[in-house]
Amino acid sequence: MDCILIRYGEIALKSNYVRKRSEDILIGNIKSALKAWGFDFKIKRLFGRVIVEGFDKKCVNILKHVFGIVSFSPCIKTESRLEVLKKESIKLAKRSIKKSDSFAVRCKRTGEHRFTSRDVEIAVGSEIVKRIGSKVDLTKPDKTIGIDIRDEETYIYSDNIRGPGGVPVGAGGKVVSIIQNFNGVAASWFFMKRGCVIVPVFIHKSKKFLDLIENWHTGHKVRPHYLNKYSTKKIEEILKENRIMEIVTGEDIKDKWIKSKHLVFRPLVGFNKKDLDEIKKVIIG
Repeated sequence: MDCILIRYGEIALKSNYVRKRSEDILIGNIKSALKAWGFDFKIKRLFGRVIVEGFDKKCVNILKHVFGIVSFSPCIKTESRLEVLKKESIKLAKRSIKKSDSFAVRCKRTGEHRFTSRDVEIAVGSEIVKRIGSKVDLTKPDKTIGIDIRDEETYIYSDNIRGPGGVPVGAGGKVVSIIQNFNGVAASWFFMKRGCVIVPVFIHKSKKFLDLIENWHTGHKVRPHYLNKYSTKKIEEILKENRIMEIVTGEDIKDKWIKSKHLVFRPLVGFNKKDLDEIKKVIIG
């Protein structure tokens, strides 16, 4: 593998101005996340895709924490000539498909070529049957070879890894997040997923959750505040200092809700314990 093909979803639905701004933020967050772990790869923008030119297995876990990414695939970059891309596809198939596996070939194509997407799927699929002996299953294949043809360049992959979705941190506003326990982390996570920059206020022993906030707050430095106990006066001072008008808390329906003259968001009110346990698994990883 020599690069990573990154897909985003919700960003593509925005107006041209908002879309470009969100793409810029996403690319900046990806660069920041990779550099924080010692990687300095080049990043290229394609229509509806972002390409990281370079690959290391450690990048997979990093990109799983970048909001705005719907999915991504480590891939081989090659020429958009049928014989060349067929040759590279077979190389990848031999590494990822067993004889006992069923498979499918999915091709997407943009640009002018002497072949169609269907031509590519038939050519590569026939060669896999011939060379490996696997059976084609276009409904529920065990393995899939993906081929994304972009004008003169083609990206070939066999894995489609889920990202966290949402929009990139920094594309939304800024909120103060009150963190008294893990529920505060979960509430912050939901607002980061909507693009918000978080100013966390850790109450008493909850400062142990700082690492979790930092893991998901890609592209933006976390500037935490610490209080020994909840204080409305001190929270008001933090809001004023950061020029923020909104608060996020992890309170649920059973808690005694904090009072504030500012707008307070309580995103966990509709969740039960089972829901929160599932969210916790995602956040902790």
